[in-house]
Amino acid sequence: MDTDDTLPGFGHLVFDVGTGVVAEFSVILIVVGVLLPFFPISAAVGALLWWIRRRNRKAESPSPPAT
Repeated sequence: MDTDDTLPGFGHLVFDVGTGVVAEFSVILIVVGVLLPFFPISAAVGALLWWIRRRNRKAESPSPPAT
């Protein structure tokens, strides 16, 4: 069995960093893929809440004083 007891060099560092970047990018893609199907639902609920708040503000605003 042949073992390499030398210190890691620049090539090992570049390979390790590249592996870490790929792993991080994979995790980000998985999270986006899991959350993406819920985006239309949350956008619809957000639009509905915005419309209700906007409508209630118009109903509560006092009318200007008569001159």
